[in-house]
Amino acid sequence: MDNFAWLHGYTVKFGLYHVDFEDVDRTRTARASASYYTEVITNNAMLMPKEDEFLYGEFPKGFIWSAVSAAYQIEGAWRADGKGLCIWDTYCLTPIRIENDDTGDVACDSYHKIAEDGDALQNLCVSHYRFSISWTRIFPDGTNEYINELGPNYYVQLIDALLAANIKPQAGGQVKFWITLNEAFVVAFHGYGTGMAAPGISSRPGAALYTAGHNLIKAHVEAWHLYNNVYRASQGGMISITISNDWAEPRDLSNQDDVEAARRYVQFMGGWFAHPIFKNGDYPDVMKTRIRDRSLAAGLNESRINFGKRTSEQPTQQKQTYEGQNREIQILKPKSSQDAEPTTSPVRGGAVPRVNARHQKHRQLCTYSSLTLLGVCGLAFLSYKYCKLSKKDKTQPSQQELSRMSSF
Repeated sequence: MDNFAWLHGYTVKFGLYHVDFEDVDRTRTARASASYYTEVITNNAMLMPKEDEFLYGEFPKGFIWSAVSAAYQIEGAWRADGKGLCIWDTYCLTPIRIENDDTGDVACDSYHKIAEDGDALQNLCVSHYRFSISWTRIFPDGTNEYINELGPNYYVQLIDALLAANIKPQAGGQVKFWITLNEAFVVAFHGYGTGMAAPGISSRPGAALYTAGHNLIKAHVEAWHLYNNVYRASQGGMISITISNDWAEPRDLSNQDDVEAARRYVQFMGGWFAHPIFKNGDYPDVMKTRIRDRSLAAGLNESRINFGKRTSEQPTQQKQTYEGQNREIQILKPKSSQDAEPTTSPVRGGAVPRVNARHQKHRQLCTYSSLTLLGVCGLAFLSYKYCKLSKKDKTQPSQQELSRMSSF
C-alpha cells in the first residue's frame, strides 16, 4: 500500500492500495493494480497483451505470492507504548532532509489498523507477508538492558491476524523464513556514505561506509549462527539476508575497460556482501585491490577496507540458506561509487523494450547470484534451467553469455 517513501515522503504513490494520508483514519482503497495482482495469483499466470507475448506461461507449482512492508514506512505510532527513537525517527525530524518535511510519525497507522491490513492482504489472495520489526519498540534505548514488554504485543496480534487469514507471517516460531537485514548495501552506502538515508552520516566519505558494511556483515553472521545453533532444530526454519543488487552491462563488449567497469559495479554492490557471507568469508578481490590502491594513492598507510584477517573462531560463510535479493534491474545505471568507477552511457534514444530488457537482465543477475551463492551446484541448476527455457522460447544461451556471467 502507499506509505512513507523514504526521501520522497508521501509524494510517491506506488501501493496496490491507495492510502488517504489527509484522512485521520488513513482509509485504504484498492487500486486496479490490486485486482490485477489478485488475478495473476488466482490464475498463477500472467495474461499479457499481444505486444508482450514473450512473457507467457505459468508460474512454477508452489510459487509463493507475497506482499512486503517496512515498519517505519507503515506503522506510525512513533512514541506509542514506550517505543524509543529509531535512526529514521531522528533523521526525518531534521528539516529539509525529506520532501515536505514529511515523517513516519503516523504513516499508514498500521500499528492501530491490524484488522484493516489483514483484510487487505486477504483480498489480494497472497499466501505470505514479509514485514519488518521496529526493534526500538522492544529495546527502546537500543540495548538489551531494558526490554519493553509492551513492544512485542503489536507483532503478536499481527501474527494472530495473519494466521487467521491463512497468511504465513515471517516472524515467530511458526515462521520458516527469516531475514536478518534488509538491503545492507543501502544502509551502509547511503546511511554512512552519501548521507541520503538514516542515520545520515557523510563526514567520512570512503571510510565510514565500509566500517558500517563490515559491522552489518558481522551482525548478520551473529544472528545467523544464533538461529542455526539454538532455534533451527526446534523451528525448522531458514535464515538469510536480503541483498540489494543491480546488474551492469558493458557499454562496449569489445572494450575491456567497459567490461571491467561493469564487473566492478556488480562486485562493489552485490559482491560486497555476497562474497563474505556466501562464498569465501572475504571481500571480492577487485574490491580489496581497488580500495587498497586508491587508499595508498591518497596517502593513507593502509586500505580503507582493512579489517584484519578472519580467525577460525569467527565463522562467516554459511550453508543451508536461501537466496534473498531485492533486484532492481536497469538497462543503464549511474555511477554509484568512486571506488568502483563504473563507466556510464548517455540515455538511449527511441523506444526501449524495457520489460524485455528487464527479463533478460533478471536472468543474467540470477545466473551471477547462483554462481556466487551455490558454486558448482548453481551452475548445474542453471544448465537445467536454460534447457527448460530454450524449449519454451526456442533460444539457446550463447557461450559468450555464459562465460560473461561466470567471469563475474
